Amino acid sequence: MSVSGISSSCLIDSSNQNIHNHLRQFQKEFQQLGSDLQTGTLSAARQDFATLRKLAPQGNSPSPTPSSSPIVQMFHQLGQDLQSGDVSAAQQDYATLKQDFQKVAHTQGHHRLHLQGGGGISQLIEPSASSSNSVSITA
Repeated sequence: MSVSGISSSCLIDSSNQNIHNHLRQFQKEFQQLGSDLQTGTLSAARQDFATLRKLAPQGNSPSPTPSSSPIVQMFHQLGQDLQSGDVSAAQQDYATLKQDFQKVAHTQGHHRLHLQGGGGISQLIEPSASSSNSVSITA
């Protein structure tokens, strides 16, 4: 094996580890958001959502476009409901997102990464991530 082959392999392994770590962090924050919504702790839920937005590139856009996936649209709706202080609507949005993530995780094929307890985030990550290299979390 050539040196370039070794370095390419290392880059792929490093990239996969970064994706894995990113998804674990998203999973942890998503679960924490659910816990904070369940207890009605709005300020903590808002902080959790802010962290999730940083972890989900499409979540950082100001508003979804008409062509945005339903998951991206629901993610933005969750943010709006948290901002307005509507905990009940935010809880409903969270439940819908969790179900949608699970559906995505079950329908995505090839090269899926499974982590226990979250939901599929492949549609929150850039559109190219929903190709054959998609990554998702399953509950």
